[in-house]
Amino acid sequence: GDRPVADLLDQRAVVTIERRYLLRGVVSGPDGEPVPRARVLGWNVEEGSKAYAEARTDARGAFTLTDLCAGDALVLAESDAFAPKLVPAYVDPDADATETEADSGLTVTVAPGVALEGRVVDDEGAPVEYAYVSVQRWGAVDKLGWRARTGTDGGFRWDHAPEGEVILRVSARGCKDREAVALRA
Repeated sequence: GDRPVADLLDQRAVVTIERRYLLRGVVSGPDGEPVPRARVLGWNVEEGSKAYAEARTDARGAFTLTDLCAGDALVLAESDAFAPKLVPAYVDPDADATETEADSGLTVTVAPGVALEGRVVDDEGAPVEYAYVSVQRWGAVDKLGWRARTGTDGGFRWDHAPEGEVILRVSARGCKDREAVALRA
């Protein structure tokens, strides 16, 4: 009712916000070598949570995700040279903010993916050149950043696609977007 408004007017209102934390880690390749410049995303899995963070790995493969809530999270690592990798993580509210990435225990090991090729054609079967192809969803993940443009033959290729079903979105000038193109890599 009227109490929250009255509290605001009386300058007695209390607003409680949830504290956010850091999640540190390292992205490495199958040989254990660091993966520099990988895109790393993290988000809390709790229903209704809007906590989301993004970072790039440094030359040592290290990353720090900020602004995550304490609890269970998912971490996604993407690199041009490897398939995306999704791993569960735990954002520890008791972790020492001064610990290094190596101390955090979160290592995301990426591996080469599988080639995924396709061709975009119009409703008459003619190739659609320069169409945009992007990932709408991979499993339950809707945050992959891969995208490409088709060539003059309407073809596209993703050298390191993840295994499993990938839903692509295809758009081109003068054509209706297609959003449910399911491909299995």
